[in-house]
This record gives sequence, C-alpha cells and structure tokens, in this order.
Amino acid sequence: MTMENFKELNNHLSANLSEIRAGLQWQWISYYFKEIEREQEEWKRLERLEREAMEAYERCMARVL
Repeated sequence: MTMENFKELNNHLSANLSEIRAGLQWQWISYYFKEIEREQEEWKRLERLEREAMEAYERCMARVL
C-alpha cells in the first residue's frame, strides 16, 4: 500500500466509518504509516543536505584549481 493509498483510505474511514478509524488496531496502523512518512521526509532532508554539501565542495575545489 502506498502512502497515497493509505491517506485515501484514512480519509474514507474518517468520513464514513469513524468507529473503525477510532479502533486501537487502526490507530496502530495509522501510527506506523505516520512513522514511515516521517522517516521518508528525514531521508529526503538528508539527501538534500548531502547534495548541497557536495555542490559546496565542488565549488571550493573549482576555486582552488
């Protein structure tokens, strides 16, 4: 299941089947997907920082040479 699929399902449950969405099992599933989303965002942030550091390094090396 993709993050987009999960969000659609969560919205559907919220609108139509709130008793399922309020259940403990769904809360754990929801927590898991939120943690996955948070981790994905952290990886994107780290990749961006790495890319910026490499660009800065390349600029410095171009000046030295």
